[in-house]
Amino acid sequence: MSKEVVAISQKLQTTSKRRMAMAKRLIYMNMGVYLLMSIGELLIGQFGHATVLIADGKNNLTGVLSSVLLLVGLHFSVIPRDDVHQEGHWQYETIAVFLAGIIMDLVGLNCLWSAGQSIIVIMNGQTASIRIITGYAAAISGTLMLVVSQINQLIGKRTNDSALIASARDSLSDAFTSYGTMIAIFLAYWFHIGWFDSLATLLLGVYIIINGNQIVSASAEKLSNGFNPSLQTQIRHYISQTPNVHHVDYVNGRYTGDNIIIETEIQIDNSLTTTASYQLCKRIEAGVQKQFPVLYCCIQIRPSTLDSDELK
Repeated sequence: MSKEVVAISQKLQTTSKRRMAMAKRLIYMNMGVYLLMSIGELLIGQFGHATVLIADGKNNLTGVLSSVLLLVGLHFSVIPRDDVHQEGHWQYETIAVFLAGIIMDLVGLNCLWSAGQSIIVIMNGQTASIRIITGYAAAISGTLMLVVSQINQLIGKRTNDSALIASARDSLSDAFTSYGTMIAIFLAYWFHIGWFDSLATLLLGVYIIINGNQIVSASAEKLSNGFNPSLQTQIRHYISQTPNVHHVDYVNGRYTGDNIIIETEIQIDNSLTTTASYQLCKRIEAGVQKQFPVLYCCIQIRPSTLDSDELK
């Protein structure tokens, strides 16, 4: 099959590749910060007998794994389209985000397991005093994660990149969990409440699972050809406003990565020639690709069923 069969928006392809390059640079930064913080928290957590800090370190370790997955996904997503993949390889980015969410869920379950083990140890009377340094480590981690989240959110919104937006959400949740970890450690240290550390670990595990499920749900919706009804309505309205379009029978949309593929059927003026009908379709396609992040627009036409009185 010829590569020209599918009329892909070249402008959107170029924009998407630039967006991917920007995302890669930020994800490398994320990976470095997460790696340093996770190693630091795991070591200090062991030294300071803070189960919740160890759980937070495991949570930040998922940031490293997620970053690796996103980098792999971004690498494959910019591969030029071929005879087999006429629409390109943009779905790799969504697959990477989906897998990153799965990893978050698994780490959340691990935190629940660790909390359960810690509670059993406390019930057996085998406890060790938390050291205050673990609280300071959690505070530093939370501040760094908050900065990383804001950077990712800013660039992700500007470029409409789901990988960066997911990374920003992940980093923000990590910042909150680190601050929550800090509070739990200080309370356990000041008031000598040994079980509070385990309770905080349990709550942290639940929070990680909730955030992981949100990421999995959003990416699974794209992978299963789900589409935003509000955006579908906007595109339908835009097409219906085009001169010589009498009615829009349907608009179906799906995602390939962060880009959109549209299939629509329209009723047009019966008097239009084949050439005029073709030019109308190209005008609609160009307009839709200009107004929305549409990679490809497939337009089917048929003669209008409305009579002349209804058109007046």
